[in-house]
Formats: sequence, C-alpha cells, structure tokens
Amino acid sequence: MAKQTAVVVTTEHRGVFFGYVNGAPTDEPTIKLDRARMCVYWPEQVKGVLGLAATGPTKGSRITSAVPSITLQKVIHRALHGGTDGEIS
Repeated sequence: MAKQTAVVVTTEHRGVFFGYVNGAPTDEPTIKLDRARMCVYWPEQVKGVLGLAATGPTKGSRITSAVPSITLQKVIHRALHGGTDGEIS
C-alpha cells in the first residue's frame, strides 16, 4: 500500500475536509480522500483553515464522523496536516 499523507482540503463550495491521500497531493481539481471528515465549524482561536492544517481542531470545533472514502470535486486548496499525530478527532 502506498504511503498515505494527511491533508486538509477546501472546495469551491466552501467545504473543509480532512483525510488521507495515497502519496502526495496533486494540483488536480478532484481528489480522493480516505478516512475523510468534514470540519463544519471551528472557533476563532483555531485561526482558520491553515490553523486546522497546522494544529488540528480545538475544543468547540465541530467535526463529522469519518467516512471510508470520498471523492471531492472543485478542490481549490490543499494543505498538509502538521498535527502531532496526523489525525483530526
């Protein structure tokens, strides 16, 4: 199995997702995420999408349950997740 990379992805429709891609993320407008979750809300102290990518969500964030995989369309940004354990819970 290819090494999976933890990423935070935003879409044209303002969706913010966390999941794993096989290998490194590309610049393609479509991406398949494994073990994907959606960040529905995050408090101001998270500091936006880049804060989510850097440290993960904080208390008060609303994160969905994981789905086995999802293919997202109209992807506009990708950021490698730099959290200590590579998981958003």
